[in-house]
Amino acid sequence: MAALYFGYKFFAGYFRLNLSMSVSHDRQESNEEGFDDLAIRLVLMKGNEGTLELHDVQARVIVNDKECYYEFPGVIRSAYVENSEEYAPARRAQVDWKRAHPNSSFIKMTPDEQTELGLHCRIASSATCNVTVVVAGRKIFSKSNPIMFWMNPPGMGQWKVSTVSLPILR
Repeated sequence: MAALYFGYKFFAGYFRLNLSMSVSHDRQESNEEGFDDLAIRLVLMKGNEGTLELHDVQARVIVNDKECYYEFPGVIRSAYVENSEEYAPARRAQVDWKRAHPNSSFIKMTPDEQTELGLHCRIASSATCNVTVVVAGRKIFSKSNPIMFWMNPPGMGQWKVSTVSLPILR
């Protein structure tokens, strides 16, 4: 009977990687005539199952049937530089924004963690704008729960969320 119960839970997706997303935007008049500035804010809320390794986070912005794609900054893990001279004898690590971490370049979200990402783009003032955000990620091995890892091996997952920005009434 227990095997039937856990078989159902597995089939229903109970042990899968879970991620919640919300997207919002703020549209303001630009200093450039005929354009608005659009700020897109994405909130990622990792659920209680598994650890997510973020591979890509992008926004597709559609204005007047024209598609533009934007990568959210901050998805790649930065390298560190050790600064031992200034802080001797302690060793202080400082972030090197220009290089990805050589051993592990992906940001990892552990259970119940939350993060926010944002980006800016410029769009035509008179146009309605459709924004779709996609997150691509992979479940990584959990030493704390190897049985659940075996039941649901790693694979790429994809999550999407969208919003619409209407022209500002002037």
